[in-house]
Amino acid sequence: MTKSTESYNLISNSFVKRKNSQEIGTSRLLRKELPPILKIAYPNCCGIDIHKTFVVAVIAITTKQGITEYYRKRFSTFTNSLIQLRDQLEYYSCFDVCLESTGKYWIPVFNILEKSCNICLAHPKYVKAIRGKKTDKKDAQWIADLFKHDSVAASFIPPLKIRQLRDLFRYRLKLTQLQVSEKNRYQNCLTWSNLQIASVISDVFGKVLKLLSRASLTTLKRSQILNR
Repeated sequence: MTKSTESYNLISNSFVKRKNSQEIGTSRLLRKELPPILKIAYPNCCGIDIHKTFVVAVIAITTKQGITEYYRKRFSTFTNSLIQLRDQLEYYSCFDVCLESTGKYWIPVFNILEKSCNICLAHPKYVKAIRGKKTDKKDAQWIADLFKHDSVAASFIPPLKIRQLRDLFRYRLKLTQLQVSEKNRYQNCLTWSNLQIASVISDVFGKVLKLLSRASLTTLKRSQILNR
């Protein structure tokens, strides 16, 4: 074999290797550019569209082949009907539920399903359906499809004891604000009646003012009786 043939073989082999490497690089590049397939995070889940008088529940069960079957049913918002909803979820072994936080109507549904299901409370902005032929069944199915792929941002819900304590403190704050407003109204009534008690007594709601007010009321009653 001559030197010219050896050099020709070396050049041809290097060209083939370079071409193969370029093809591999382009194939990897093409794989990166392809959009990723949505993964199914919850193969057995439920989407619930909540209204004032009824709820629509759609259970989405996805098989290993990627085929999703939907089971739809409508329930009222009475307690017995919501218990039937819980029983249906247990029948289909569906323990992952996504709710749309519609006003205050989601709270009774959440209270019934809290102990038996893992609930994802979603803001209506993040589960809003596409414009078009919009129905309650389609809305519930849309929520189930989004939740199936873990595409819903869940809102934080504190535990039951903290929720009860929070409601108690809010009610106490409301009563305190009402008490302050009533005290201010009482002082305004004294000012409108030209009773300058606040300029004489430091504490308008103390014992001294209570005794003075009682005494003034009794004297007024006596004077009225004598005038008659």
